[in-house]
Amino acid sequence: MHREKTNLYTVVVQNSITGTGIPVAFLLSRSKDGKTLANWLKALTNFLRTRSQTETRYSPNVAIVDQGASERYAIQTVFPEAAVLLCCFHVYKAIREKLPEHLQLMDGSKKEICLTDNKVREDIKNDVIEDVSHKILSSSDRQEEV
Repeated sequence: MHREKTNLYTVVVQNSITGTGIPVAFLLSRSKDGKTLANWLKALTNFLRTRSQTETRYSPNVAIVDQGASERYAIQTVFPEAAVLLCCFHVYKAIREKLPEHLQLMDGSKKEICLTDNKVREDIKNDVIEDVSHKILSSSDRQEEV
């Protein structure tokens, strides 16, 4: 019996007071297609707009994704002004799992990547934070120009 993997997509918003994330919408889908995700985001945005008492515009400044191209495509299609970033946890995981496949020592053996080195983790985290800060500032500059 062939079983297809079901993917869980979650929209999390940041509480403006506590700074914590609050999950507000979920999609279970066997599809990883960007168009499917974009249609879901459009439907969610339209649903929120029709239920709102005000003319609230639902458009994030920043979106953080776990995976790759399909999620980025969906967000950039529905929210073109949003900066799309990769989740630090998933970046660490990809480095740990994928990079050793491409690294070989001089003797031809594979090198294992260990991200327990706090310096390496801090360097990656600081690079991501700097990138996020830059994107948030530049997106708020774009909004002020409008």
